[in-house]
Amino acid sequence: MGDRKIIFHIAVLLGVAMFASSFTLLYAEMCVNCALENNQVNSPLNIIAPDDILTYSTSEFLSIDELGTPIVSGGGIHTVTISNDAPSQFPLGETTIIWTATSGGKKATDTQIVGIASSPADIDSSNKIVILEFADGWKSIFDLGKPIFDKYGIKTTQFIICGSVGGNSPYMTPEMLLILQSEGHDIQSHTMTHPHLSDLSSQELIFELGGSKECLEDIGINDVKVFSFPYDDGWDVPEVVDEVSQHYEFARSQTDPLFYLHCNYPGSSQSDCSTFDGLGNLNEFHRWSIPTFNHNNLETSNSDDLQTLQDFIGVVNGATLNTPTAIHQIPIINYHKVHFNNSLDFDSVSFSTSTILLDAEMKYLKENNFTVIPFSDLVYDEVNNYFFVPQVICEIPISGIWVVNESCHVLNDVIAPSSMIIQNNSVVTINSQGSITIPSGKNIIIVDGSGLQLIHGSSLNILS
Repeated sequence: MGDRKIIFHIAVLLGVAMFASSFTLLYAEMCVNCALENNQVNSPLNIIAPDDILTYSTSEFLSIDELGTPIVSGGGIHTVTISNDAPSQFPLGETTIIWTATSGGKKATDTQIVGIASSPADIDSSNKIVILEFADGWKSIFDLGKPIFDKYGIKTTQFIICGSVGGNSPYMTPEMLLILQSEGHDIQSHTMTHPHLSDLSSQELIFELGGSKECLEDIGINDVKVFSFPYDDGWDVPEVVDEVSQHYEFARSQTDPLFYLHCNYPGSSQSDCSTFDGLGNLNEFHRWSIPTFNHNNLETSNSDDLQTLQDFIGVVNGATLNTPTAIHQIPIINYHKVHFNNSLDFDSVSFSTSTILLDAEMKYLKENNFTVIPFSDLVYDEVNNYFFVPQVICEIPISGIWVVNESCHVLNDVIAPSSMIIQNNSVVTINSQGSITIPSGKNIIIVDGSGLQLIHGSSLNILS
């Protein structure tokens, strides 16, 4: 009997203990839930507005269908209401939108900026050609710029400081350069170490100029024929120009909103791009001093991306002398680094373009049918001393009759596989360094309305 009482008391004690434990756990869980609910109720309400918008309009107002979606956090267990004060149509210039989140008596706000630049409504569609070049080879061009180029199908020219390529530096790696080249971007030379060329000895010039070309070729870059002067220094020094000419076909330097392909700039007495004048002095404009427009000068003079976009639109629309059949002017825009949106304070941005601005500029070129060509598409006429852009390079068949249905240029020596027929109002232009040779017993047939044009220095050979 005593043993039974002991067992009974032990059971009672165990039951009490289990009950107490369960009650403690339940109470703890209730307290946690209470705490979580209290935290939710007391948590601050936050809202992050959508990214800023930068675009253009050909009229005084623009409707924007999609402003983006804000990010909201906090607010407790109450329903969150989101609103904004955006107008139905945005005027030119800058508009600040206030986004508001409300929940259970709480309120949070954030702002979004919409910038709209003005664009001409009647843009002349005659040969709207632009060259976009990026100097130095910064890695940010690949990481942040390339997705934007891909988005709009834009191909650029990259002038590379070859001695800085690779490693843990802020410059692109060889693999990045090869990817850009494989996707149609132009890779060209910008010296080995980016020095002031006018300060160098002859041997140092050979290292910087010839060494840079060899360095790029060793990486696997093809067709390195264009050079870019660091700091725009040395284009007016005969010894420097002479060394550049030993390694490259032409070069860029100086600053001007437009490149005149015949070097006949307003106010200049020049009519071509000859390197020297009649007295043996360097001309101001020549094949080794193609001027480009420094985009970063816009960013330095402006405190906001909107004004820079406005000025960019003016520059790329500045070529007014082009016709459907001839290109006389090309705006060449020079960039350097790229940074993410407004992640840098304006005062700390050094030669860098924001992604929001770069996207807006590439979008503008795409939507307004500009043709962006690589620097290496320029061709220098050695006889007449001027540049031109061959619209279409003639494609020569491997065998059979050569039928031409579209106007095109012959730049090199070509041997036709058989007879040649030019039709459909096409014109075949043989440029100064080119020639066409027709095999013995074959003919050239030019259908009414078509033509064959020989530039001074070219030749047409029909073998007997």
